[in-house]
Amino acid sequence: MCYHFIMEGFIYIICREGKWKFMNEEDLFPPLTIESLVEMVRRFSDSKSEIYHMGAVVNYFFKMNPPAQSSDIALIESECEVNLPCEYKSFLTLVNGLQFGNAECEICSVESVIDYYYAFGDFYPPNMLVIATAAGASIHILLQINEDGYKLYATSAIGDDYIWLLSDDNLLSFFDKFISTYGFPFWKMYKDESTAVIKLNVD
Repeated sequence: MCYHFIMEGFIYIICREGKWKFMNEEDLFPPLTIESLVEMVRRFSDSKSEIYHMGAVVNYFFKMNPPAQSSDIALIESECEVNLPCEYKSFLTLVNGLQFGNAECEICSVESVIDYYYAFGDFYPPNMLVIATAAGASIHILLQINEDGYKLYATSAIGDDYIWLLSDDNLLSFFDKFISTYGFPFWKMYKDESTAVIKLNVD
């Protein structure tokens, strides 16, 4: 048996034999990366279970697509005339999109990103790509790519005049929240017209 206590930022572990050692928090809880996130999700991609989620019992698993090829990623950049962020490229080279077992949410594949780009080209600014969907594809998560970086937005595909800025502009944090909450609509709490983008061709 071992005992743990924290002092001055270090975690000390004392075992029954009287031996002790110290570890910092990063040793026990390594920083999350795109690679480690995808690897953890992969553990659930081969097994199915059920969980309680938003008022219902739903299937819990993830269907992961094979990694995207460099030519696939180049196709997005050429078709949509953007330079994808490094984090997004890293994600796609590990998994070319994934579907949630509840059939409500997905992180889009390269093919879906391009399809949405053309299908909603009359409504979204040209530097915005649909990279994920929720609520049966009625909610779009958009990646806005600018020369100085990127931002993440959410909107209802129909019936919403605005594209709402998410408070967290980090792709890794978004993927982590989206996956770990199993598509819970946490973006609803961030609606703020002062940071929103109005859709194109709104009546």
